[in-house]
Amino acid sequence: MKKKYNLLTLAPFAYSCPSLETSTKIACILFSVQIIMLLLAKAYLSVMQIVVTIIASIVAELIYSFLKKSKINISITNIFQGFLIGMFIPEGYSIVLLFLITVLSLLISSYAFGGFAQSWANPVIVTVIFLYLLGTR
Repeated sequence: MKKKYNLLTLAPFAYSCPSLETSTKIACILFSVQIIMLLLAKAYLSVMQIVVTIIASIVAELIYSFLKKSKINISITNIFQGFLIGMFIPEGYSIVLLFLITVLSLLISSYAFGGFAQSWANPVIVTVIFLYLLGTR
């Protein structure tokens, strides 16, 4: 008797690791504890810097999509990218200057290194290095 196998699946391999979006959501949830600790320590300027860099990351993605004339694709990774930039920079930068430098450095790194998702250089680290080199406190 011949057996018929009509269904071909990747079942053991399809769910071996979570997607990028799921991993980013988990990381955001875990890093939210740091925000709570900053609020409890009354480090409001640090929280404000994180919020500004998150907004700057979203604005940079909007500008990048507009300049490339592509569909606007804002995801949780943009928010997490801005959150990491805000976490890595020291307290004391001007809010307006921080916003402008973050947007410009994210745009420069995306054009120089091939987009936000395809970049071989981490845009977060490029932005933090850019901020440290400018030293605009």
